[in-house]
Amino acid sequence: MPIFNKSKLQAPLLPPGVYAVQLGKIERQYSGGIEIWRVPCADPAGRVITTATIKIDPQDENPWALRALINHSGVVSPEGDFAVEPRDFEGLLMYINVRHNPGKVDGRIFVNASFVSRAWAVQQNSELGGAPELFPAARTPGAFKQAATTTVEPAQGGAPRSEPRSLQPIPPPNQDPEGISPAEYDQAIAYAKSLKNGTAPT
Repeated sequence: MPIFNKSKLQAPLLPPGVYAVQLGKIERQYSGGIEIWRVPCADPAGRVITTATIKIDPQDENPWALRALINHSGVVSPEGDFAVEPRDFEGLLMYINVRHNPGKVDGRIFVNASFVSRAWAVQQNSELGGAPELFPAARTPGAFKQAATTTVEPAQGGAPRSEPRSLQPIPPPNQDPEGISPAEYDQAIAYAKSLKNGTAPT
């Protein structure tokens, strides 16, 4: 009977350290009301060396992993609220700090990649100072779009006011939210709006 060691079945892990990478096409997923971004990180040869995971909980107003991606991306943030989309980061040159974390159940080692500033990365490894020359196809950072606003009618008279539209993750149309069909979901949203506007049937 063949005998295997679980640790030897794992694919070779990216060694701990600081790396310059170019971000690829970000995969967007939804699980239990949480939006998850899978961010592929490629080396100068275009090979994906690791994938960073960013979880965006609608209950968390300032998720640290997304905040690090925003702060270190070089993308310009406008005044006030702004919208963030995966395409804002795809193709950018960024820097990651890779650590190994042991699993709590079976002891397997997992790679954890977090985004860091260029200054900190070069401080850890001076050779990364020449990283821009290794990624000639890297996209120049742009700017985030201003968040759309909606007009909200005050409860007790007064002038309408504008408030930022919620940036909480919304399930895509082909996804079954909370076990109901897309049509039922749309009907529920329409009924909720009619209640808010006082036009719901009695």
